[in-house]
Amino acid sequence: MNWANQRSKNQHQHPSALKHKDILEGIDDKLEQKIRNVKIKTIWDVMKAWTDIPYTKRVEHLMKEFHLSYGRIENIIYEEED
Repeated sequence: MNWANQRSKNQHQHPSALKHKDILEGIDDKLEQKIRNVKIKTIWDVMKAWTDIPYTKRVEHLMKEFHLSYGRIENIIYEEED
């Protein structure tokens, strides 16, 4: 189904169907965020264990790769496991 047909179909959906779509998109966003955080922690652990890259440079590398702030990277690195 092409984009125009999909958009037309979405305009005629029942409001509850649109609500469910929003819920699913929210779940997808959360999953993507969790996956991103695991990648950040894994990269951090590998760089820390196998390189002599200083702390600040490791954080800066992750900032560039994931387009996040210094503080957000630190929060992710030191987050407790759920």
